Amino acid sequence: MLTRRGAIEVLEREHAKVLELVRRLPPEARTRTGLGGGDWSPKDLLGHLESWEEHALAALEHWEQGEPPPIEAALAGEGVDGVNARTLTEKSGLPFDAVMRSFRDTHRAMMAKIRELSDERWKTRALPTNRRAVATRLGSILGGPGGPFRHAQAHLAELEAFVREHTGTRR
Repeated sequence: MLTRRGAIEVLEREHAKVLELVRRLPPEARTRTGLGGGDWSPKDLLGHLESWEEHALAALEHWEQGEPPPIEAALAGEGVDGVNARTLTEKSGLPFDAVMRSFRDTHRAMMAKIRELSDERWKTRALPTNRRAVATRLGSILGGPGGPFRHAQAHLAELEAFVREHTGTRR
């Protein structure tokens, strides 16, 4: 289990890396599909990453009220791919600047919420009926193949390649 400080460091570092890469792109490439050879644009990736921070914020609110978070039901009903597809659709019509602003604002809110948690709350069960601590549950929502709180890391290589392709730069 990462400490709150460790989780914040990981989330801040990965967020900054995503922002730095997206800012290097020419404006027209920010909404161009082809990220990772697929149908997503960098704008879509920002919305995707933000959506998981939104899920985490909602989970924290629900746990404080003694309720299961909506993301649990969504994952049980739709699966990860379904949740991702739905949130992508919800954000796809927004202009790039609005998505970028929302990406930054939601991240600031997420970091503020984690900083507000006491170390005791961080280590205790999310709900009395759960076995796992807030840190573990939150790390899972914000995690990826690289581990807890490392969702953005799963997309960085694809984003770096996209930036190289659209800026003509090498590593």
